[in-house]
Amino acid sequence: MKNPFFALFLFLTTLNFYAQKANYTVATIPDSLKQNANAVVRLDQMDVNIVSQRSMIVKKQRVVTVLNDKGLSDIEAYEHYDKTTSINSIEAIVYDAAGNEIKKIKRKDFRDQSAVSGSTLFSDNRVVYLNYTPVSYPFTIAYNCETETSNTAFLPRWYFISDYNESVEKCVLNVAFPSDLGFKKKEFQFAGFNIKKQRKLLQN
Repeated sequence: MKNPFFALFLFLTTLNFYAQKANYTVATIPDSLKQNANAVVRLDQMDVNIVSQRSMIVKKQRVVTVLNDKGLSDIEAYEHYDKTTSINSIEAIVYDAAGNEIKKIKRKDFRDQSAVSGSTLFSDNRVVYLNYTPVSYPFTIAYNCETETSNTAFLPRWYFISDYNESVEKCVLNVAFPSDLGFKKKEFQFAGFNIKKQRKLLQN
């Protein structure tokens, strides 16, 4: 028997939309987004699939064009994990200013360390992160990750603007959940943004 799923979609968009094939050339970024910016977030997408009360899968895709060395912190290619959360996949692809792929980074190339900095106590909280040194600027990193957790009390935090001198071209949040789960939500601080909302009935 098929179970109905509801999906909640929140979109933050600009006048520029992506074609079916991604184009990560710096030349396609509007001048208005590059002005006074250290980095431009081309795409920040998080897909949350609440499978059940004890299972949630989160997929993240973040594409950032770094214009100078001050924008390196805006890449944000990292994930935390512990006993309740596992990382199913994680990778990144680096593109030059013309949009040509120059490097593919697999999980073994990410750094893995304790999330408790400077502590001598044993901790199960760990973080996997990308430490990339660019050859030249500007460049673009497309980061993808999938995590799975048994902690479904709260959704992961989602910031479409996380730093000063950072522009955002497109941001997407998708939330899918069983119709009988009793999902509750509250929206705030969305006023003044060009947000498109869609609610769809999915079939499993």
